[in-house]
Amino acid sequence: MIECEYQQTASLHMIADTYGIKEQSRQCTEELGECIVAINKLHRARKYGTKKKRKKWRKRLIGEIADVLIMLMQMIYLLDCQEEVEAEVDRKIDRQINKMRYTGMIQ
Repeated sequence: MIECEYQQTASLHMIADTYGIKEQSRQCTEELGECIVAINKLHRARKYGTKKKRKKWRKRLIGEIADVLIMLMQMIYLLDCQEEVEAEVDRKIDRQINKMRYTGMIQ
């Protein structure tokens, strides 16, 4: 779904190689935490906030999602697991669709 152009991919690899797995795994957990906070803030803004607050937290969440994707792409590269991740994604999507069919949520 999300694909990088060659230059972006080369840049991500250069960043990952420069910092290494230890630093980038720590950075990844930090970015995941910030994304969780932004998700919760957006939910709160949707329930109790103004349109301005909802817009603010939606924009912030988009930025955090981008940060997480960047870090996960680096982790996949550093762990050399692209094919394994793709296979696991396919398996999990198929499993969820089957659960939804079984419970009658979809046909």
